[in-house]
Amino acid sequence: MKPLYWLRRGYRWVRGQAPPLRTLVVEELSGEPEAGVIYLLGVDQKPWAAAFLCPCGCGSLIELNLLPEARPCWQVKRQWDTTVTLWPSVNRLTGCRSHFWLRRGLIELV
Repeated sequence: MKPLYWLRRGYRWVRGQAPPLRTLVVEELSGEPEAGVIYLLGVDQKPWAAAFLCPCGCGSLIELNLLPEARPCWQVKRQWDTTVTLWPSVNRLTGCRSHFWLRRGLIELV
């Protein structure tokens, strides 16, 4: 984990704000995913999917395709503090029906 991430996390904690999601790059998702973590699946420079627990608290695993050849497809950008931004927004059509953006590791409800 980079020091800049922890500095940003500490700053948000002091201000009473939610911390950004941590980013872990893994080859495959094994075991139970951890809350507060976004997993980039694949090799370091070419992730093919993103996975994380739904931020509404329902506990559902959200898996997003990052391959441009398949649809629907999301894009990911890694920030200087190791957080990520995903676009377009995530709109769950089943289950809890959450709709949100993930920008710089922070969930922004629509």
